[in-house]
Amino acid sequence: MRRASKRLDASPYQRDCNNHYSMSIQISTLELPEWSFLGPVDGDGDSERLVSRDVMIHTRTATVMEFFEADKFAPAPRVRCEYFTHHNTLGIDERHVCVLHYSATLEYHGNDVLTVMQSAIEEYCEWMDYEDKRAERDANSMFN
Repeated sequence: MRRASKRLDASPYQRDCNNHYSMSIQISTLELPEWSFLGPVDGDGDSERLVSRDVMIHTRTATVMEFFEADKFAPAPRVRCEYFTHHNTLGIDERHVCVLHYSATLEYHGNDVLTVMQSAIEEYCEWMDYEDKRAERDANSMFN
């Protein structure tokens, strides 16, 4: 007597010509975000180097940048960096510097890496505003 096998037609798994199953997912659903922060991961001893650091990667160009307060960091000569002022949610101007660690390509859609860094600065400023507002909400919720 032959046993009926499970049908996988309704699942995302497909059988190939060698009778192996593989997952069939549209590539568009696996799209990575344009920007990501790199941070420590539990269980990875080497990632402790990223604790208390603001390191950002531009996924499409594999460009890695780090952000510092301008008065607490002086980049080495010939290090590519951009200084900027962020007007925070409390109305205080904060001086920062974006330092380029690595870029797989110094061009992105005809623009040089400076354009990527300027976009990173905009993204970082939005993130700082978000963090300021979150900290303010958390502080207000303590008193309610």
